[in-house]
Amino acid sequence: MSAHHEALARTTLLLNQEWFAGRAEERAIADALVAGTVRLAADAEALSSRAGQAAFVTAFMLTARLGVGIELAAPNVPVIDLVAPLRLPGLLDALLELGANLIPGGRVRLAAGEVQECFAFGEGTVAGDAAVTVGVSDFAADLARGAGGARCEGELPFGGFVAGAAVAAIALRAVQPRVEQAVGITARAPAPWPGPPVHVSLVDLFPELAGGRSFDLGDVDAVSGGAITNALLFCLLRIPGLNVRVRVIEEQDVELSNVNRYALLRASDAGRRKIDELVGSAAGGVKIDGVASLYTKDSRAVLLPLAERVVVGVDDVQARWWVQEDDPAWLAVAATGNNLAQLTIHVPGGPCAGCLHTTPLPPATTPTISFVSFFAGLLQACALAAESSTPRNVHVYPFALGGPAGVMSFKPTRNPDCPIACSSRWSP
Repeated sequence: MSAHHEALARTTLLLNQEWFAGRAEERAIADALVAGTVRLAADAEALSSRAGQAAFVTAFMLTARLGVGIELAAPNVPVIDLVAPLRLPGLLDALLELGANLIPGGRVRLAAGEVQECFAFGEGTVAGDAAVTVGVSDFAADLARGAGGARCEGELPFGGFVAGAAVAAIALRAVQPRVEQAVGITARAPAPWPGPPVHVSLVDLFPELAGGRSFDLGDVDAVSGGAITNALLFCLLRIPGLNVRVRVIEEQDVELSNVNRYALLRASDAGRRKIDELVGSAAGGVKIDGVASLYTKDSRAVLLPLAERVVVGVDDVQARWWVQEDDPAWLAVAATGNNLAQLTIHVPGGPCAGCLHTTPLPPATTPTISFVSFFAGLLQACALAAESSTPRNVHVYPFALGGPAGVMSFKPTRNPDCPIACSSRWSP
């Protein structure tokens, strides 16, 4: 297996299932992704704000992890948040260096050439009438086509994170015709629409974000050091003034097939312990400790007591139950399922993780893609930063951000058939 086939194995598995009902040759999907290119264009003003730069960096990182080539048309401005996975102080320098260590065979260029889509960040960016304009503020993202320039402003990065993930989903759609041609199959219809247009306001999902929080989060336990926790930490590292100590519970080593979605890792990290790489990414007010263990029915006794706040990003549904049984004061479970990113928030007395995550999954290779995993971690970061104590069940369908069902929030309800019988332990 070629290196880019291995690195994109989880992405191509998901696209084969979602687009082609499992009938396509997945190596051909990977080859077509790597052959595609999109342009990210921005002016200096757009990149001078934390929100605008977060959008540009997130869009680059998530699109590059799709294997899609990127053409950069932007000034080499200083990096505002020089944290993982960036290493160099100039923005273009940092992105070129990172792009060379993600998907093997992935391309990042500065010279103008043929592209399948163009994204314009900022009001002064000249990119043509057909470009997708990207506008961001502290907590919101707006993407449109051919609508003139869009402002990128704000000193909090949340809106930039959303915009970057939306760009990656639209970039994937832009190269879909190349994938269809490569595999000789038309994607099944009706396909969901990632946009544009796209409008997402995180304050609509987490109203507490607008309350001027201090972002002093104390101790947090993270069960799993996988893709969702990588995305969570990517976001936390970029929130100014945030203070937190995260204990990551993870036993496994990095594999090349992780790089398609692990926001802090590089291809060269393969073979190293996940917790070592995450601990090494700590910066500023974000402290990270690692525990080389899995959270299992047998091991959990030595991992107690849990922190007051616990975030779970593990695929194993039963592990979510075990964490819930240990009665954390606040629990946020993030999960993905092909085209879905989900966050559920649980507090004592409310519907528990067993009520909402009811069915264990059989052992299998999990289909995953960069922007879906990222949205799951972003939702956790928002819940933590908002210090949200209201039970929630939030769904984001990044493949469908251009429609009314792209983002939804529900009031969770107690399940009378809860597999961990929470009603016998908590007062209704």
